[in-house]
Formats: sequence, structure tokens, C-alpha cells
Amino acid sequence: KGCVYAFEPVPRNFERLMRNLKVNQVKNVKAYNFGLSDRDEVLPVYVPNDNPGEATLYQESYSEITKGIKMEKEKVNVRLIPFDSFYEGNALDRINVVKMDVEGAELNVLKGMENTLSQNSCKLFMEVNAPLLNLSGVSIEDLFEFLISLGFKTCFLVDLESKINLLQVNSEKIKEIFDNRSINVILEHS
Repeated sequence: KGCVYAFEPVPRNFERLMRNLKVNQVKNVKAYNFGLSDRDEVLPVYVPNDNPGEATLYQESYSEITKGIKMEKEKVNVRLIPFDSFYEGNALDRINVVKMDVEGAELNVLKGMENTLSQNSCKLFMEVNAPLLNLSGVSIEDLFEFLISLGFKTCFLVDLESKINLLQVNSEKIKEIFDNRSINVILEHS
């Protein structure tokens, strides 16, 4: 009997989330119309008109970078907060699972939940979007170094149907696996 905390900063996506929760009579989800980052701030997000799921902090979307598709976008200012502040402010006692798809902002979001992740041995489901990480000035090696520092040891590469031990793989192999693509992963502490 758990509770899901959902964060969606883009108003159009948030409205869709709320409609889906209502239509499906979901009672254990608390949804918030703000996003997560490593600090409390308001930033512009670029929302593709035809695919709002590719909303990103960067002027280019994943499809534009990898497929050369030009997308019309709406620029929307959104509020972002650190999850650690939310966790403490809502007196949460633990988390078991984190699922995130943040289109290149992975490291910022993880830094904003560093204390929470250090105190909870949870599973982390996320999309690792290397092209958008690169746009943010973050390397794939930086992301995995941070994950290892939080105690994550095993990485299941969902799309590739394989797993790697993060303590036994070098940065060149990580770079090779994630080179210029987006991959869904599940991370565990064991």
C-alpha cells in the first residue's frame, strides 16, 4: 500500500497526467506541477508541439539531435526544486523506487536527491539520454561516477537486455555503451 509522488513541470503534460489519474480512478498518486533539479529555480523548458514528452531544458530535443528532425516548440517557464527539500518538507520516511525520464537533466535531478538516495537503498529506473547530457555539459562518465558514489553497483541495460557491474567496468566501456543514444536502465545497490 504505497504512495507514488509524481512530478511533471510542463503544464500540458501535467493536465494529461491528472486526466489519466482521474479516468483510471487512481487514488495512491500525489501529482505536483513542478519538476526536480539540484536547486530551487525557474527555468525555460522547450516543449515540442507534436511530442510534448520530449520537453527539455535545451533548445534541441533528442529527435532533433539524433534524427535531424526539426520540431516546432513552445517555451514554458517551469519551477524546479531539489527532491531532498520535498522529502524533508513532507516528512517522508523512505522511498523504494525512483523512476525518472528527464531528457538530459539526469545529473542535476540526482544531485538534488543525493541525501535521499544515500539514505534509502532503492531501485532507480531511468532513461539515460547521452546526447542531451552532452548538451548540458555533463559526460556519461560524470553521471556514472556520481551513481557509484551513491552506492549503486548494478546497472541493468533494459534496451540491450544485459547488465553491468559498475565497479568492474571502465569509463571507456560506459562511453561505448551509451554513445549518442538514449537507454533505459535499472540501477540497484547490490
